[in-house]
Amino acid sequence: MRKGLIIFLILLSQITFAQKRDKWIQLGLFTGSIALNAIGSGLNYNNHKDLGHALEAASVGTMLIIPLVINVDKKKWIWYIGTYSLLRYGMFDPMYNLAKGRDIFYQGNTGAIDKISGNFSPQFIYTTKALAFVIGVTIDLKKF
Repeated sequence: MRKGLIIFLILLSQITFAQKRDKWIQLGLFTGSIALNAIGSGLNYNNHKDLGHALEAASVGTMLIIPLVINVDKKKWIWYIGTYSLLRYGMFDPMYNLAKGRDIFYQGNTGAIDKISGNFSPQFIYTTKALAFVIGVTIDLKKF
């Protein structure tokens, strides 16, 4: 873990200030959008529909402003999708569970990912989620 943190910090130090600013803004918008969507969905489930729908709408709005506030390189579109997907996989379920009032490690059994992940231990699933989140952050800060 310590070696990974050192490598992460070295890679981060090689980015110019303007690039860092855009990367941190993009990372904040991606994670903010995912958090708003997860919490909004959890609130909708708990019959707090007005606030839940407002947060889900804010999630979409957050994604729509990305090209307005940062310089988006259209040639790297696959990296945007990959980064967002990894961050979403790592973040959505824990935040959704907390918004629903469940244990953070709760694993459902109805969704497609829930059915697949039901074959593995919760520790393994949440380790992959944490790893996906770290990889998503690293790609965002280094690759774009």
